[in-house]
Amino acid sequence: MVDYVLSVIPIAFFFAIVSFGGVLLWGLYRFPAMSLGAFFGVGAYAAALLIGFGIEHIIALVLATVVAAVAGWLLGATVQGVARDAAVVCTFALQVCLGSLFLNWTAVTGGSMGIGGLSHEFLSFLPFRFEGKWVVTSVAAVVFAQATYIVLQRSRFSITVSASGESEHLSSGFGIPPRMVSGTVFAVSHGWAGFSGALFALYVGYIHPSNFGVSESIFVLAIVAAAGTRSYLYALALSILMVGLPEAVRFLDADILFIEKVRACIVGSVLLAVVWIASASSGGEDMEDSERDSA
Repeated sequence: MVDYVLSVIPIAFFFAIVSFGGVLLWGLYRFPAMSLGAFFGVGAYAAALLIGFGIEHIIALVLATVVAAVAGWLLGATVQGVARDAAVVCTFALQVCLGSLFLNWTAVTGGSMGIGGLSHEFLSFLPFRFEGKWVVTSVAAVVFAQATYIVLQRSRFSITVSASGESEHLSSGFGIPPRMVSGTVFAVSHGWAGFSGALFALYVGYIHPSNFGVSESIFVLAIVAAAGTRSYLYALALSILMVGLPEAVRFLDADILFIEKVRACIVGSVLLAVVWIASASSGGEDMEDSERDSA
């Protein structure tokens, strides 16, 4: 039982890293991107393919992160200047397209067979058992990612990002082109999603298109919405909770399909709760405004 709990912890932390990108995008830039799940897959497939070409694991991890970051920058630069609602739809469309690509580009991604046989040799220097090695690695990755986001959030650049999120024209007042702001925010958030996906691929040793579908982006969006758009610690705690609860059902001898249904119910319940709380809060503020106006 202990080994199984330890094996779930890295998965939760990988999703926490992806959700940090959602906090940055939604919290600072006011952009609820729907493409993080796909870039989780971009990092995973990039790492798997590079390792297949004989690249060292650690180098493949770095290169996969760079690939995801560059692709993220291109996405951010592309949607800059597009109406915000339309841009969000564009990220969702990209999520669907990449998911289809993972499934149907059989010659590269393995299609429905996925890619397997990924080893864990690059962690051989750690003096722990398999689960312990990955718990240490995932904790270090979360700390590094969170530190990066906190430094970025407290920097002068975060003021520019926040201003650009309110109005893209405001960033010009800081001497930074809006396209550069959008590209940088997307590069950081989607780059970390790719980094997390690469770690995921190396951890499980096998990747499949179902690991990177629309449901994963919705899962991350639910974590960010429930955690609050500026709280990384809440995002971490909710990642652990929302990954751990469905896995706890395994101890009831439930099959994988039932566990997936439990996961979907949890995500749906979280999103409904967030909408209900937001609506109640908005209604209260509107009532106060009305009373103030009438007075």
